[in-house]
Amino acid sequence: MCVNGRPLGLVYDEDGRVAFDPDRKVLEALRRVFVAFRDKGSAMQVVKWFRQENLLLPHCTRTGPSRSVLRWSLPDHPKIRRILKNPAYAGAYTYGKIRVIHQADGSVRYRTLPMEQWQVCIPDHHAGFIDWEEYRRNLEML
Repeated sequence: MCVNGRPLGLVYDEDGRVAFDPDRKVLEALRRVFVAFRDKGSAMQVVKWFRQENLLLPHCTRTGPSRSVLRWSLPDHPKIRRILKNPAYAGAYTYGKIRVIHQADGSVRYRTLPMEQWQVCIPDHHAGFIDWEEYRRNLEML
């Protein structure tokens, strides 16, 4: 299911709690990323392995006429890193990870803040693909 702003593989259940998506193919593909990273120790090696095995990952287009349509493709390095660095996949609720910087020329820049500066971080908020300790180890390896 594609909902802008929500990580693939996570949905809200009928009680409004975060739960795993019922689409088993999506869940299997995401779990495969974390298992591969555990085995290979590098995001680039995960990308290479996915490509060698011709394994696809789900993604959603955020804009345009096909917005929110689930598609499958071979992953690239930025996509794998986004998955590995997303705390929602470790079962955490977070808020305030990004600082918006308005430039004098009217443009906008976004800056990802270090974890210590996040406004809210609640580990174990919901079920995750990995636990918080593994997430922290993954960040160190990345």
